[in-house]
Amino acid sequence: MCTSKLTWRRFAKMYLETKFYTIVIAIFFSIVRYEPLSLDGILRLLFGNIREVNIYFIGSFLAFYMFIPFMNAMIEKLGSNLWKLVLSLLGMFMVVGTFFFNAAVFSHVSWYATLYFTAAWFRLYPDRYTESRRFIGLVLLVAVLLSYASVVAIDALEHAVGAERGWACSYYLVADSNKLLAFFVGTSAFLFFKNLRMRQSRLVNRVAATTFGVLCIHANSDAMRRWLWRDLLDIPSMYAWSLPKLIVAEMLIAAGVFAICSAIDMLRIRYIERPLLAWLDKNTEMVENRLKKFLFIGKRILEKAEKMFIRLT
Repeated sequence: MCTSKLTWRRFAKMYLETKFYTIVIAIFFSIVRYEPLSLDGILRLLFGNIREVNIYFIGSFLAFYMFIPFMNAMIEKLGSNLWKLVLSLLGMFMVVGTFFFNAAVFSHVSWYATLYFTAAWFRLYPDRYTESRRFIGLVLLVAVLLSYASVVAIDALEHAVGAERGWACSYYLVADSNKLLAFFVGTSAFLFFKNLRMRQSRLVNRVAATTFGVLCIHANSDAMRRWLWRDLLDIPSMYAWSLPKLIVAEMLIAAGVFAICSAIDMLRIRYIERPLLAWLDKNTEMVENRLKKFLFIGKRILEKAEKMFIRLT
């Protein structure tokens, strides 16, 4: 995205996908009387993405997505000085958030922007280290081993000093995506797979196109999580199983949920998204004119509100 242009069509495609699954799943649960539609549920259908900003991934990601044109302008203006912005942001959100125990510096939208600028730096200004599979593979291995070691070390330290929080706090260095070791594991894994030279696969690309839809289905709402993981699959009861049986079961369940949700999204893409996008392509001029009128009305309302505010003050 740092080398391309965000269009209203691309944003609309993602936004309509989220609204489609939110509405369909809510109606389904209402019909089967699993979770009847309430006033709060109706408000979620209408304004869910706005209410979920900085709470859940999808709402936060859509909010971040709208700022991409402005971030691209910053990237172009900064040029090779982009690294200064990247280091400043990582210092604030990763270093302060990790070593100074300040959770207030973290927010989803700002962290996504930090990752965007970081990835843009790797994309636009590669060097022999970030392009080396051997070096990045070593960094990934070390980061993963340090992550495991940090859990054991912090837990041992807690027991040594008599703390009672136990394992919940032991995951501190990997608990959030802005924590130091979580960042290095994620970044090195991203660069490692980016540097792999693999042939194009139509099947992989087709499945990859459904991954956002898979998220929109299985993590759609608290009701969906409760129905899928607790009522249907009864995951909590599996923790009493033997470790080998638990590992196999969880792997099969994860693969099965992904496959079913991916198949559902393929049907949505074929029978709903493609016809809708084809209609938008044929009526682009009409849609853009109406959007311009809507934006013009909004601008006039803001101008009148500003004048009224000036008079009152």
